Amino acid sequence: MPQPLLAAADARRHPVLGVRVAPGRDTLRRVIEAVDAAMVDRLVSAWLATRLAPPAGGCGLAVDGKTVRHSGGPDGVDVQLFAAMRHDTAVVVAQVLVPAGTTEVTQIRALLDHTEIAGTVITADAAHPSGDTATYLRNRGADYVFTVKGNRPALLAAITDRLPAATPATSAHTDAERRSGYRVTRTISDGTRHRRRLPRRGHRVPAPP
Repeated sequence: MPQPLLAAADARRHPVLGVRVAPGRDTLRRVIEAVDAAMVDRLVSAWLATRLAPPAGGCGLAVDGKTVRHSGGPDGVDVQLFAAMRHDTAVVVAQVLVPAGTTEVTQIRALLDHTEIAGTVITADAAHPSGDTATYLRNRGADYVFTVKGNRPALLAAITDRLPAATPATSAHTDAERRSGYRVTRTISDGTRHRRRLPRRGHRVPAPP
């Protein structure tokens, strides 16, 4: 390590040569083990957020959990991290460790409590639609877009009952690609093209149960 860095770290001086001496492997290991990883995550994320321009109104903030492969300790359980990333910059602005024995779904408050989310749109996968999460986000001044799949049949039915059937007449965008020998087609249908009135702005669909 360069001498200026060792001096900044207050490394000891060699008693004869007078130069700064890099710490040994055991010392580095003890220091790293003593670090509060959760606090480092919070501080680094907060610092990154200050380096970014404030998000524009309606900026998306994606929340998702990932398992760190081959990170398991003696029990063999890999570390799972839950993070929030801004859509416009692809920068992670919050991250927490998911405690063993639970899932990312229970950690939405731990992830976002220290992050300003008012005016943003929180996007999340099909694990997250719930009344508690929706209420928390609205109370914090954020909107949300959740993926809803068959794992929440009652909620999925409640949503589809409010929308017209997806037909070529209501198709607003179609995208096709080939993947692993299959042709995958995705179609986005615009419900506003249908004569049936949808809830107006300010009249929100009830939060998912």
